[in-house]
Amino acid sequence: IFLNVNIYSESIKSLDFMNKLKKLDALWWVRDESSVHLLKTYGIEAKYLPDITFRKFNENKSKTNKRLLNVFLNFYALKGLFDHDNVSLWVEAQNKARELASYFDWLTTFGWNIQFVPCQTVAEVDDRLISAYVYALCKNKNKISWISKPTNWKSIVKIILDSDLVISQRYHSTAFALCHGIRVVDITHHAKNIEFLNDVGISQAGVSLKTLERKSLISATNYAEHNTTYKNNVNNYKYLASQKWANFESELKSILESWSK
Repeated sequence: IFLNVNIYSESIKSLDFMNKLKKLDALWWVRDESSVHLLKTYGIEAKYLPDITFRKFNENKSKTNKRLLNVFLNFYALKGLFDHDNVSLWVEAQNKARELASYFDWLTTFGWNIQFVPCQTVAEVDDRLISAYVYALCKNKNKISWISKPTNWKSIVKIILDSDLVISQRYHSTAFALCHGIRVVDITHHAKNIEFLNDVGISQAGVSLKTLERKSLISATNYAEHNTTYKNNVNNYKYLASQKWANFESELKSILESWSK
């Protein structure tokens, strides 16, 4: 059984890998529509089951009105800042970091209190490094802060739940915030984030890292904050997901019972 997984276009480029998957004769429940279609091209039947974060229907969290915005940057997405062997990549990453810092400074003029939150802190290099770099470029230190200590998952959950807005490069911080009705702007650098936003119906809240600039970030923020389509589509996705998970659990129970016989 494959459950709550994605298949990406880079995976299907390997004929050997895809043939091995097909030989497994597995049952598939994938978390985006794109994976269903990609697997189908290899004759593998899969069912669409939204991300497990949305298994239970969560009511939207009421606004705190603290104008608290939490930022989850991804070191691996912006590691070009420290890849000095590739000068063009370094210059490109520098420009993106400055665009991000300018955007965060712009947000503070509307009363936002911004906090850089490290999500992955167990690797040799972690998200604190890139967050510290962008934080250093920000000018309004009275309204912008940086968390230096590693945070466990319980702390991260609380931080997200306390937010009025989340800026995210991490799939799970995006998904968890949306699940609880917290507005999100996703800086997309990977297919799993892109396809997730597409399935929810809020692709306009995503900003491609490749073309990132302050103008596109502002446009995505306005959409996430003020567009009724955003809110309606997120709520529809949450309701659909909870229904699909209820059906799945009933279906899985029947499958496991038949195997036990």
